[in-house]
Amino acid sequence: MGICVATMIGSGIFSVPGLVGPALGTHLNVLLAWTLGGALALLGGFVFAELAAQRPTAGSVYHTVHDTLGNGMGYLYGMTGLVVGYIASLALIALIAADYVNHLIPAVDHRIIATVIVAVPASIHAWKVIAGARWNDALVVVKLALVAAFIVVGISADVVPIEPPMETPVPPAPFSLAVGAAVIQINFAYSGWSSVNTVAGEVRKPERTLPLAIICSVGVVTAVYVLMNVAFMRVIHPAAMVGDDGQPIADIGAVVATTIFGETGGMLVSLAIIGLLISTITTMLFTGSRLMLAMSWNGELPKPIGQCNGSGAPTCGVLVFAAIAVGLLWIAPVGRLLEFTGFVLTFCASLAGISIFVLRKRHSDRPFSMPVHPLPAILFLTLSAWLLFATTREQPMVALISAGTILALMLLRPWLTRRIVTDSKPYTEPH
Repeated sequence: MGICVATMIGSGIFSVPGLVGPALGTHLNVLLAWTLGGALALLGGFVFAELAAQRPTAGSVYHTVHDTLGNGMGYLYGMTGLVVGYIASLALIALIAADYVNHLIPAVDHRIIATVIVAVPASIHAWKVIAGARWNDALVVVKLALVAAFIVVGISADVVPIEPPMETPVPPAPFSLAVGAAVIQINFAYSGWSSVNTVAGEVRKPERTLPLAIICSVGVVTAVYVLMNVAFMRVIHPAAMVGDDGQPIADIGAVVATTIFGETGGMLVSLAIIGLLISTITTMLFTGSRLMLAMSWNGELPKPIGQCNGSGAPTCGVLVFAAIAVGLLWIAPVGRLLEFTGFVLTFCASLAGISIFVLRKRHSDRPFSMPVHPLPAILFLTLSAWLLFATTREQPMVALISAGTILALMLLRPWLTRRIVTDSKPYTEPH
């Protein structure tokens, strides 16, 4: 449970409320959208828990999609997780961190700041292996303390809320397509729930531990996110979450902190959030480059990416990872990257939802069976399909770019892959 909570509560809650608030427009829509995001995470969590318990090994869902839907879909699941879940997400977090820096130093182009934020730790990771587990554990405590402080102070503070201008767009109706498109973006903040499958082989009694961890962690995080949004909205109306240029604000935490604590307090909070965001980027460079290393060894990426230098650092993998991320942050704004990552990750998770029906048809023995099957899986796929449809109608360019990315990854497969390592061991046997 601790891993899921720590992974889910990250950069998203300090940025996404400000990015989706203007489009949602009302307090009711904001609370509804974040609750729907939690419901999708919970339903998906049941699916991933059954898959992980059925095959309790690291990266279990990735291997299951390979075996149930074929090597092509398994490759697509792994590549979208790498390109979007890691690289595009890292570019997005770097841009968010740059917006927080711009709140303190407005004269510098935020894309230059974001490039530096990626390039410096990438250079270090490409040269030497640095894990820093204890440092990351300490930052998790700081992150949770910061979230708790925002909730307590934001809800209890005696402030005059920032209201929107008189002329604002008419807010969408609840459960409208516009709300669905916002939930796709909110999914970025919830995305850590699927991380449970990466540690499936390292927990005792996965048939009991995994479902319990998912249910409890998603419930806790949903409550925290709703309370954080309540705290934000007590300070600033959702429709007022825009900058001087009329664009949604990514550094919502800095705006709220400055309103509550004043300039000095807001600056200190902004510095703390910047530190946490940079720590997240450093961790993603470390773990994402190792994923590239594993995929290269598995034959799904070119061989040079899987080579390490004398100190054990995957120099080529880190540099390729960072170069693509820097390229993305220069060509796509924060909002578009958020929509893109949310759309593709939702599609990617749907592949796992489909694979569970194939797996159940092939294997009758289940260490864990989701309650009232197949209702959670059907609801997960139905809600995911509605969110994808809503985004396609509301943001057709996002859907087109996402579809083009998926198609490009499939077309590149013959040039990227050398061989596919299959695994014929039983699903219920840890290996």
